[in-house]
Amino acid sequence: MGEIATLVSATTALIAIIFAVVIHYQTRNLMKRTERPIVSLVETECKIELSTMHLNLIFKNIGKNPAEDLRIAMAGCPKQKLASLKKLSDILVVNRKDPGTTFTWGVQVGMNERGELEKANFLFYILVAYSDMFDLSKVYRDPWYLEYKVGERELTDMRREDYLALKPYIKKIHK
Repeated sequence: MGEIATLVSATTALIAIIFAVVIHYQTRNLMKRTERPIVSLVETECKIELSTMHLNLIFKNIGKNPAEDLRIAMAGCPKQKLASLKKLSDILVVNRKDPGTTFTWGVQVGMNERGELEKANFLFYILVAYSDMFDLSKVYRDPWYLEYKVGERELTDMRREDYLALKPYIKKIHK
């Protein structure tokens, strides 16, 4: 009878170990999805001088891994002239940003018509692309859809209707 108890006890321990290993790997796979860089737009500043808009976009890596090969592309147009959407900038900003660090990207947007900035709201599409430093094969792309409203000192989120109207023009830029 002692042999049977030993066998049952050993079998139970083996089954418990197998369950523990399976649960460990499943939990680890779920956690890996969040262990990546996440570059987030945390603040915007906007200043207008003559026919130029000076934008400062403040980003932060809120993820757990460093971001590598960070590229920011920006397109914009007056809200009433969606067909005039054009790429304003496409630049490699930094090679690496560690988790928790913030950085500012400044861009100047010049307008053709003097005074156009004081009269019209503008829509901006910003695309940030970056890699995970620990897995360079993965490239993440985070878009932001922002609006400048006359007289404001910062950009706000674009309304859904404006996003849907702008979407076909954004696709043309990426071709």
